[in-house]
Amino acid sequence: MVRKARLHIVTGDKGNVGKSAWCAAMIEYYRQYANPLQLVDADDDSQTLTKVYTSAFPVTLSDDIAYAHLVDSIYEMAHEEVRKKSKGGDVLVDLPAGGEKFINRWIDECAITERAEEDGVTLYKWWVCDSDAYSIELFEESVDRYPSIQHIFLKNMGRSASIQWHSFDSNENIQALVEAGRIQIIEIPAIPPSVLDDLRADGVQLKEVLNDVTYKKFGLSKSMRVKGWVRNTGSAIQSVLPLRKRKISSPFTEAANEKETTPVGV
Repeated sequence: MVRKARLHIVTGDKGNVGKSAWCAAMIEYYRQYANPLQLVDADDDSQTLTKVYTSAFPVTLSDDIAYAHLVDSIYEMAHEEVRKKSKGGDVLVDLPAGGEKFINRWIDECAITERAEEDGVTLYKWWVCDSDAYSIELFEESVDRYPSIQHIFLKNMGRSASIQWHSFDSNENIQALVEAGRIQIIEIPAIPPSVLDDLRADGVQLKEVLNDVTYKKFGLSKSMRVKGWVRNTGSAIQSVLPLRKRKISSPFTEAANEKETTPVGV
């Protein structure tokens, strides 16, 4: 069977909606199933992933053509994972606020969707949203523009209230896209933003909380919140992206989570 790789792009265009938090949830989901996952931190301003996961590969998105080869490395990483066959993994990219225009231009200039189909790379856009109308409009445009990309819309309930989603839930175009199987919608369970912010500020990975390494520092309440959130986000991801537990050792689980200084797969 031909090995395929997934290239996950976590986006939403807007800032402070929970993109990096969702990346952390996906990292933990992959870790629990012992599936290798290469990390790309394209958020040059906050560099959230590289601060917590030293294996994350930093990429600068810019209008300057001199930086073009850096964004190209994202696809090179996915292509390399295909070549590894049974030992290969997937790639996760954390985009910055406003990153959509850069990633879309890259997709168009390099004909990424066509190339991905030939090479066995499946593209995903995980669209994190706090119910902002403009972000929802951009999401619909992306679905229309890239029909071959798997689009998953994430309603971040920690950054919004149920009543704020009334217009979205009654959006006829969104409903039609769901019925046609072109998009999937899941909710990011609510968690106090300060809980994840505290972990991020101290460079703490979710697995450390799950293993009670940080219990004394963060206390029982925060530990319970994080454990419940990881369990619930894992279930949400599994509904869209079911993984099988690997029998082989994972360079991500063995190295990246131990904060090694050499980027995994680079």
